[in-house]
Amino acid sequence: MTAHGLLKFILFLMLVLGPRSSFCSEESSDKQYKDYVIEIASTFAEQMDHEYHLSWKRSGGNYFQDYIKSGIDFYALRRATIEEARALELVLMNNFYEAVNAHDKIKPYLDENSSAPETMQVRIEFVDADHIGNADGSISKIEYNQTEKNLKYYSQDPFNHFPDHGEQVYLRSFYEESYEDALRRESASPITDPSIHQPTEYEHEIDRVLATFQKQMEYLYRLNFRSLGWMVLGQATPNIEEIHGYCMRYHPASQEQARTILVKVTEKLLKTLNNNETLRPYLKVHPFSSSQLKIRINFREKRYFVGDSPYDDGTMESVVLAGNEITYWRGAAVYAKESYPEAVQIIENTTVLQLVFEFFHNIVDIFIQIIKSIWSFLWLAIALFFWWFYSLLP
Repeated sequence: MTAHGLLKFILFLMLVLGPRSSFCSEESSDKQYKDYVIEIASTFAEQMDHEYHLSWKRSGGNYFQDYIKSGIDFYALRRATIEEARALELVLMNNFYEAVNAHDKIKPYLDENSSAPETMQVRIEFVDADHIGNADGSISKIEYNQTEKNLKYYSQDPFNHFPDHGEQVYLRSFYEESYEDALRRESASPITDPSIHQPTEYEHEIDRVLATFQKQMEYLYRLNFRSLGWMVLGQATPNIEEIHGYCMRYHPASQEQARTILVKVTEKLLKTLNNNETLRPYLKVHPFSSSQLKIRINFREKRYFVGDSPYDDGTMESVVLAGNEITYWRGAAVYAKESYPEAVQIIENTTVLQLVFEFFHNIVDIFIQIIKSIWSFLWLAIALFFWWFYSLLP
């Protein structure tokens, strides 16, 4: 091979192998970066679990989440006020920043977006034992938004989310503050231990009372409470200012039946609160009245493969007590309104004959619901049988 030919051959190898070698190098570098990110996040999450009792909300499967750039998520199995959520968020942001910058091997990959605690995105969800967001008026979630440079606080309250109509409880941001403002407020009123929730003097008793009340209502009226609380948008007030609740009843109801159930539930709750000697000093007003209560009862039909749906037989979709006024919903429209005292007066004027008629009407409704449930299960059993029989065919 001539010298010219050898030179051409070498140039050819450089053109072919050079980019490939560069690609392999970049691929190896990318894998190292991912390994470092997972190592940092795993170690940090273990530390936060030990120090602050937080559960890492890790991305599943083979999906790689860049926790340094996109943020890291945690579950906190407890209640939190605005002040407690703020303190915990600030601590985690600072600790995550220190954990990232203490890892020498990842430093060559970092840029100015990792140069300060306020560049670390941390999200914390405050949940119950089933990892369902708290819906009792306390903080449900807090996060730091790197783009907007602020902390966002979220809370769940069916009455604030849907002032007129609706059943779904969604997270909504009700308060925002800059990182600097958050630091200033935390410094002015520091939280001693961000790893726990500091209850008010009456908190354990009101929680016990409301938990017992929910069980009673489920037994007496088949009401399934989804939320029942006293805290308003993360504020642990020195007094109990209002109680708000949201529940489901898997049974149709006419306006009369909806009125009766709501009034009975309301009167039982008021009696329970006003007769409790431990809570009495902490009630904003005594006696506690219907104007301090917000209660929504949705009437739903369980439908397999579809989910809970409003009844389409002309009965009530929901009944709501708010502002000492009762609103009856049928479909997506208001069916009727009346003041709470008017509803109480109507029930007091109900005759014995009407009560007997309503009792037998309820018995018939229960019987019809049982028949519907049996029919639904029968269809499901038939479908499963044919699926099984078909799977045995050659």
